[in-house]
Amino acid sequence: TNAQVYKNYPAGKTTTLDALAASRFRCEEKEERPEWTLLPDTTTILSYPCRKATCHFKGRHYEAWYTPEIPKSEGPWKLYGLPGLILKAQDSQGHYTFICTGIELSRGKNPILFGGNDFEPISRKNLQKAYERYAADPIGYIALTSPQVKVTVTDDNGKPYQPKNMPYNPIEREER
Repeated sequence: TNAQVYKNYPAGKTTTLDALAASRFRCEEKEERPEWTLLPDTTTILSYPCRKATCHFKGRHYEAWYTPEIPKSEGPWKLYGLPGLILKAQDSQGHYTFICTGIELSRGKNPILFGGNDFEPISRKNLQKAYERYAADPIGYIALTSPQVKVTVTDDNGKPYQPKNMPYNPIEREER
C-alpha cells in the first residue's frame, strides 16, 4: 500500500491519504486499536529481542513481532498498541507483510507534517468502492475521473487492449 496513515490526527482519529490514478483522497475515521493476544514466542529482528502477538483487525488475522527494548506502542499501517515497537507484522494469508529493515536515531526534531488538506474528503466505504471500480476497469476509472487524460494500453506487440479485472485484495475487509 502507498497510503500515508496519520494516527491520532486529528485527535481521536486516524487519517489516511491515498492517491488512486489522478484522484487524491483523505479518509478520516475514528481511531481503532487492535486487541492483541500476547504470546510467549520469541525471535530476534535487527538484533532486537522480539515477542509475538496476534490480533484480528479490519477483517484479517495478524501476527506481529514487537520489541520491548523500544518502548513505543507503534507499528506499521494501523497496527499499534503493543508494549514495544512492532518490527514485523503479517496477515495469516501472507498477502500483507510489514518488515522493519533499519532503525536510525534522529539527530534532532523532525516534525511530521500533514500535507493532506487539499485531498478530497471521502468515507472509508466510498474509498473502498473507488478501489473496487479501479480494479475492475482501470482505464474506465481514469476516463471517468480525469476526462482530460487520454490513456492507451498496448500489449507486447503494440496492439491496444483494455485491461480489466485487476486483482482486488484490500488490506481492510468487511467483517463477516
